[in-house]
Amino acid sequence: MSMTEEGIGPAANRGYRAYVLALLMVVYTFNFIDRQILAILLPYIKAELHFTDSQLGLLGGPAFAVVYSTLAIPIAWLADRVSRVSIVGVSLAVWSAFTALCGFSTGFWTLFGARMGVGVGEAGGVAPSYSLVADYFPKSQRARALAFYSFGVPIGTALGYLFGGLLAEHINWRIAFMIVGGVGVLLFPLLKFTVKDPVRGGFDRAEPVAGAPEIEHVPTKAAGFGEVWNVLLKKPSFWFLAFGAACSSVYGYGAAFWLPSFFQRSMGMEGVDRALYIAGIAFIGGTAGIWLGGWLADKLGKGLRPLSGAPGAQPCLAGAGGHLGPASGAGAHAIDRFGQLPADQQSGRHRSGHLPAWCRVGLSDAAFRRGGAALFALRRSVVLRPGGHPSDHLGAEPEEGLGGLIAG
Repeated sequence: MSMTEEGIGPAANRGYRAYVLALLMVVYTFNFIDRQILAILLPYIKAELHFTDSQLGLLGGPAFAVVYSTLAIPIAWLADRVSRVSIVGVSLAVWSAFTALCGFSTGFWTLFGARMGVGVGEAGGVAPSYSLVADYFPKSQRARALAFYSFGVPIGTALGYLFGGLLAEHINWRIAFMIVGGVGVLLFPLLKFTVKDPVRGGFDRAEPVAGAPEIEHVPTKAAGFGEVWNVLLKKPSFWFLAFGAACSSVYGYGAAFWLPSFFQRSMGMEGVDRALYIAGIAFIGGTAGIWLGGWLADKLGKGLRPLSGAPGAQPCLAGAGGHLGPASGAGAHAIDRFGQLPADQQSGRHRSGHLPAWCRVGLSDAAFRRGGAALFALRRSVVLRPGGHPSDHLGAEPEEGLGGLIAG
């Protein structure tokens, strides 16, 4: 495909736009495979390298999240000035290579360093991709396009749990890292040589709303930090959104990381059975939540934006009392996934409209990761403290519902 930049964006045919969206979704899937595979491999890593739970919490939280949140904004700022496809491609190659290097770890610090490398790579994946989707699809289709792109979250999480568990059980946990990282590296040339950067803001210029004032924040050239900060300071909704997303992330990423260990220690589930069970939770609840989020964003996003985020909070609160056994625990976590993602999708719809890439995703992602990093190591004392009773998990459940209500 040799299309030039002038020939894509609003002028791109439907098939090519669908191809680009599908490939970006696959890349996002590998983003979450590489991000979540560590969680299912924790018991195997702990058994071989004799890590403490505190060390495991540091690997899952600060090693990844601090680097990710620190670099997300500057990389997204760069994406407003250079090729977004190149940034996503290089980021994919970096996080995949460091995922493979995790398999060569000989101790805590080597694995810590490899996880930092994964965070460096993944910091450049989301913001440029959101920006690409916004420039490939008009406003009327953008929420659904972002919902499809975001299917990479539950699919990648489920595949990370599934393949990681299967490979670790039947071969070795090191091989699991190497295989998923190697496959991700192979995607780089496909993305680099078949996807082109569309015209920036092309759809926003081409489809003005009749009778509405012109939006001044659809830049044809990159906006500076000062200009964007001036816009954000006048938007309280943005800060409520970021804070709500951070509250949701504290629960969501903490639970996703410790859930396999919780099912092993408290529910007595081992090996392949545990991997299949948790993969099903992530896939069913996550895909249903994303579909609902895209639908709500399209239906309610124009006039009732708060209402489109609030419904996603209710199932999270309802799932707080569900951890009485493997079956009820699975149902509660599926409900939680179902409840979180609609609010995320609605927020994504409005983040992808009129602001530069670094502002659209970088700030809220930074809030996600810093919040998650602060609680990852601490959360183990709630979920996995001595005794390992299922009730230990209940206190943290309402956090996600609170995040959804605040975001709404």
